[in-house]
Amino acid sequence: MTKCLGFAGNNNQRANVVGADERVINSISIYLTPWGEISLRPTRENRSRDVFLMQNDTWQVATLRPMKNVELSKTGDNSKRQLTTELTLVCTSEAANGMVADCTTS
Repeated sequence: MTKCLGFAGNNNQRANVVGADERVINSISIYLTPWGEISLRPTRENRSRDVFLMQNDTWQVATLRPMKNVELSKTGDNSKRQLTTELTLVCTSEAANGMVADCTTS
């Protein structure tokens, strides 16, 4: 996420420190481009030098195994149950998504 702070548009911004707060915040959550707004969301699921471009409406959750509620063995007064399911993420339009790999700050 900090890589995007170097994007043009956030450079040379000035901030005033107000009273006892004494902090300056430099962060971006929405990046406005000529083709629309881009939301920036940090994740620990990918390398810090890669940026995934994902259009939300082109992804769906599909069910591989439907949810099942199974009663397990009893221990004393304790009743146990188990929920099982299998889900996967499906991309409905690969061309609408992308990736920028190996970004560097130098």
